[in-house]
Amino acid sequence: MINRRLVIVNGAVAIAAVALPFGSVGSAVAQEPNLEADLAAVRKRLASYYKKVTNASLASPPPGAAASNGWFVKYMKDDADLSVTQRPIQTATSEGKICADLAQGMMAYCRSGFGPGTYKANWATSFDMLLANLEAATSGFTQMASQMVHSILGDIPVVNSIVEQIDGQINQLAASARQKGPTSGDHANGWISVGVRDGANAWLGQSNGALGNLTAPKSKDLVETMKVFANAMAGLNTEGHSPWLKGEWQVGFGAITSTAYHVLEAEPD
Repeated sequence: MINRRLVIVNGAVAIAAVALPFGSVGSAVAQEPNLEADLAAVRKRLASYYKKVTNASLASPPPGAAASNGWFVKYMKDDADLSVTQRPIQTATSEGKICADLAQGMMAYCRSGFGPGTYKANWATSFDMLLANLEAATSGFTQMASQMVHSILGDIPVVNSIVEQIDGQINQLAASARQKGPTSGDHANGWISVGVRDGANAWLGQSNGALGNLTAPKSKDLVETMKVFANAMAGLNTEGHSPWLKGEWQVGFGAITSTAYHVLEAEPD
């Protein structure tokens, strides 16, 4: 079982964790076979969702330091295939249903936070500060992703490979955001940062209540894993996103979704 504690350090998400191998428990408690299948289905669906979101972000990366991509926002709001991924998850056990409902709630808040859509504006500024902030934030995002992976998966052999893959996706987004621009256009609305933060915090409240109804260690473990992702999203910066959602926000959001799908795809011990 995994003991995770998230803390905020200078506005950034950090993770202090004592981690045992993913899915392990302190005693030989046999898990109900149907529950094992239910939890696997929840992990698979949530991983599929986050992978689609990550790939869409990589396909429509930030057009520069000043803005997150408006086409990515439109994907999050309107994509039909992503909606199919949010269909109900079939389960056979009560604890499986609790976890499935939480997973669907997580997908819903992640998407509904993009409700403000895009914002069309003209804007001029000195980009030096934006670019400096982007570099500092990107370094923090790579550290955050590594901490999340190690805290959840422990020291299984694939951990270093997973971290490298996530770093590559973070740096791909950051490379696009390192441009001095844009100065005009229809880009991501800055209020998205608040919508995602508030949705994550609301979900965290629900998850804490749901944990009291779970008894199986692996059910609790999965919810704690989801909480790591939600806490990271709640910790993304919401300041200074005017007139657009800054490019660094999309980099951070992508760091979390990439970490989420890589971790969820990794086979538990």
